[in-house]
Amino acid sequence: MHRRARISATGGALLVAVALASVLVGISAPQGADLRAVAETTPVSTAGPGAMASPSATPTPAPIVRDDYTVTVTTTTAPAVSPGTAGSPAASDTEPPTTAPPTTALPECAAGEEAIPQGEEGYDCGPADLADPNTTGQPSVAPEPAPAGGGYGVPSGTVLTVLNGDQIITTPGAVLDGLDIHGRVIVKAPNVTIRNSIVRGADTGSKHGLVDALAGAAGLRIIDTEIAAAVPNYYVNGIMGYNFELRRVNIHSVIDQVHLTGGNVTIADSWLHDNLHFSPDPNHADNKSHDDNIQIQAGDNITIVNNILSGSHTAAVIITQGMGKVSNVLLQGNRVDDGGCSVNIAENAHGPLAGISIIDNTFGLTMKFARCAVVVKSAGTTPLLGGNVFSDGKPITITRH
Repeated sequence: MHRRARISATGGALLVAVALASVLVGISAPQGADLRAVAETTPVSTAGPGAMASPSATPTPAPIVRDDYTVTVTTTTAPAVSPGTAGSPAASDTEPPTTAPPTTALPECAAGEEAIPQGEEGYDCGPADLADPNTTGQPSVAPEPAPAGGGYGVPSGTVLTVLNGDQIITTPGAVLDGLDIHGRVIVKAPNVTIRNSIVRGADTGSKHGLVDALAGAAGLRIIDTEIAAAVPNYYVNGIMGYNFELRRVNIHSVIDQVHLTGGNVTIADSWLHDNLHFSPDPNHADNKSHDDNIQIQAGDNITIVNNILSGSHTAAVIITQGMGKVSNVLLQGNRVDDGGCSVNIAENAHGPLAGISIIDNTFGLTMKFARCAVVVKSAGTTPLLGGNVFSDGKPITITRH
């Protein structure tokens, strides 16, 4: 949901370098990318084929327990370097180029939006969700037990390499693999992949989406990854933006796990749970956090299949049309619970929604309003329903409000 807030620039962000491909686990670039920038690292021993090893390396793995799996982390220190791109001049072997903090003036944003820093390119307008993370209070939701069978987030036994600082990805085709990222990932290039990793934000607290896809670069894929805020605060979300795919992703300990500002999104086989919820929360008139598993502000072609959605206070899926038209949304085969009503659809100023399909989902019974699985706040929008039941086997109906 929208939160009225002030935004400060994220200065001194570290840039992910494809040059780290030979020393950090799994950051790579397509053929033709410049790999000549040099980074100093401590070699670490990893399990699996192709892993680097050094007889002199003495990493001290520290287990991190996340829900139903344990990963081992080793620390690697690397300076910030600027990634090369295909066809660009070679980076210096001794003085990697860096980027100064943005100096662009703040743009004029529409109501319900605010200026969000976009790395070296200044600011874009986006949903007003973010502000000073120096908050007090604790999330009020007790951790949920891991689903039977697991399969969400980083695979058990994965060895991760710590990478500190915000990572701004500008190289097409970059791959982030096997990383424990203590910062945000800001994606500004097409066909980026994040897999087998944890994105937790800065150890001092982060604002914005921990994964920032607001640039809408096509082809972003996030697979077998955990996204969770290291420092709980009022203003941190999981992933924000559009043009991306999530598979087997575990997102928790944020306000909104997924916050969509556009379409062409697939969320599949993932676990979105344990939202942060603060009361008091000064960003809302009712003094409470408005947290959702998935909020859809605008966009076409959105697929949400075979997920577990729970732990929110406002809604598991809320379609607000707060930034534009929403159409062709498929919600199928999910286990859905919590929220005031679990699925909440509103037209606002953009008129009836077309192509909304809610099929073969199972709804729990712990939403605030009894048996309010789907609420539609207009007679003009009629979702296609079929095969949806409550956990006790009774069919659902649409609630009109």
